[in-house]
Amino acid sequence: AEVQMWRITMTAPLLNAGRTVAFLVAGHEKAQVVRDVLSGPSDVDQKPAQLIRPAGDLLWILDQPAAALVTARAPLSAGSYSQER
Repeated sequence: AEVQMWRITMTAPLLNAGRTVAFLVAGHEKAQVVRDVLSGPSDVDQKPAQLIRPAGDLLWILDQPAAALVTARAPLSAGSYSQER
């Protein structure tokens, strides 16, 4: 059944116009996706998070399970990487 609620859609151009954009990711089931988004080949159809390249800061906030497969300082084209330990 469809849930009746208001939703806001934020497009890549809107997010990329932000001063700071943050991804908050938790859980071991997200570890592979996080690694693929940060250091895998570009595939924005399968990994739309790769479209997010703000003019300002890009912050990844990961719990330890979500960060389990990320190598230290995964290469990013823009922004920064933060890992909570």
